[in-house]
Amino acid sequence: MQILLMRHGSAAWDAPTDELRPLTERGELEVASAGEYLKRMGWIPDAICRSPFLRARQTADILNQPWRLAIEESVALTPEASLAQLETLLGNYASFERVLLVGHNPLFSNAFNYLCGDANTRWGLQPASQALFVIDIIGQACGTALSLRHFPSYESNAL
Repeated sequence: MQILLMRHGSAAWDAPTDELRPLTERGELEVASAGEYLKRMGWIPDAICRSPFLRARQTADILNQPWRLAIEESVALTPEASLAQLETLLGNYASFERVLLVGHNPLFSNAFNYLCGDANTRWGLQPASQALFVIDIIGQACGTALSLRHFPSYESNAL
């Protein structure tokens, strides 16, 4: 199974709560650019799941424009979610070939290191970064990172 972790685009700080922070104009541009890259690569998810936070909802909606898939939401993709919650969520998608997850740091940066099995590496996901993994078994050190891409140059693989 391929898992694409997509961190939300840049978000405003002037919201009443963290959950209500919207994407900025730059964040919308970052996400649209990420979506164009996925389109050029022909990467189409079988399923999309996003955090319920506003900026993640907006990110998933922008990315989903060419596919128009049903989008699920899960608190297992919020910033404070645990890796155990993420593992459980991934188990729900075990029968899918390609899954797009839209969420936050620190969860996604921690997940990158967890899936690679190297707690000493500190790969990070910037706003609108995408990390693509292949996993056959869901668990620590069971993933192979294929790419880590950041705005504005999705053509470059940071790995």
